[in-house]
Amino acid sequence: MTQQPFSRPGAVDLSGLASTTPAQDAPFGGPADAAPAQGRSAGSYTVEVDEQIFQSVLEASMTAPVVLVFYSASRAPESVTYARDVSTVVEEYDGRFLVGLVDIDKNPQIAQALQVPQVPLLYILLDGRPVTQPIPGALNLEELRTVFQQLGQQLTTQGIGGRHKPNALGGAVASEDGDEPAMDPRYAPAQDALERGDIDAAVAEYEKLIASNPADSEAAAGLAMAKVL
Repeated sequence: MTQQPFSRPGAVDLSGLASTTPAQDAPFGGPADAAPAQGRSAGSYTVEVDEQIFQSVLEASMTAPVVLVFYSASRAPESVTYARDVSTVVEEYDGRFLVGLVDIDKNPQIAQALQVPQVPLLYILLDGRPVTQPIPGALNLEELRTVFQQLGQQLTTQGIGGRHKPNALGGAVASEDGDEPAMDPRYAPAQDALERGDIDAAVAEYEKLIASNPADSEAAAGLAMAKVL
């Protein structure tokens, strides 16, 4: 499947959305008809979003993309499973994305602000705004991995390299504006090989990374660059 490219102009600015309504907790990881818990972490890079922390989630998107997943256990029980699957895939990217899970029954103001017509629905936010068309329907895990691999490649192409810090904001939060993301040590051998002009070694290192994690879009982009060199 194909995915809309990131496009910042013309998006809806949500920064003025008020945070007024406290949310009630429900256990994450329970039965299929149970909703994820609101306002707390469900993983290193997953947070259940309520109206009290929505502004903080928007601010997190100023450095790295935030994925909002809208679900409703009462209207579409399968959307709860879908939300968990998105979280599973996002966690594989080690901070490249932060996923915010939004129960539209408990947080109607957020759903109204983004004009959510159905659940499940997925939005990608960057700089506090939606930057792709919403992705409707419940994709399976492999389809989700394809979508996020494409998104990761687009990020690399556009020079967007920020990462979220784990386990902050009840889940994750982006590093401060202007901070350069630290180099992931996994890519150091390939980078070192490129710097000393050993292109074959760099290709081999990137191929090792991709073999261990086919969803690693940074390694895929690095491999493509090394092959061009």
